[in-house]
Amino acid sequence: VGRSDAPVHQDIVLSCTHIEPEHCIITNSQNVVHLKPCSQTAMCYVNGKKVDVNTKVELTSGSRVIFGKSHVFRFLNPEQARRKTAKVESTGEATDWNSAIQELLEKQGVDIKQEMEKKLVAMEEAFKREKEEADRLLRKQKLEYESKIVELQKQVMETSMSQSMLSSILSSSGLID
Repeated sequence: VGRSDAPVHQDIVLSCTHIEPEHCIITNSQNVVHLKPCSQTAMCYVNGKKVDVNTKVELTSGSRVIFGKSHVFRFLNPEQARRKTAKVESTGEATDWNSAIQELLEKQGVDIKQEMEKKLVAMEEAFKREKEEADRLLRKQKLEYESKIVELQKQVMETSMSQSMLSSILSSSGLID
């Protein structure tokens, strides 16, 4: 399995940025099929578990295989399928893109619900911090305005008193009636 630009002809050609030129080797020996990645960077997953370059994994009928980040397959071995058909039909097990990705995330230790809850808590904390900061700035601005009002009231009082005193002086000196 690999890309069309591989130096060696690939029996199965896939195209994607996450597919290596020579991605993996699938062998069939006496109806037993194995998958082995060709390099450490070749992304191969079987039933949600990453396959290590030093590991050869047996594919059984019904195995979910993911190559790269966008190629999802369900492996069927006709010999094994005959034996499993009754079991699969009775369980109603259906594999689609969503269930394969969910399985992959679960095996990789990613719980979507838990991740969403963490993000929600982080957003709530950020909102709370922003609200507290806005409240603090509002209180500060209110105090500044109140201080300015007191200062202006003092100026008005001083001006009023000065005018009153001037008026009184001018009245007593006979300059004003």
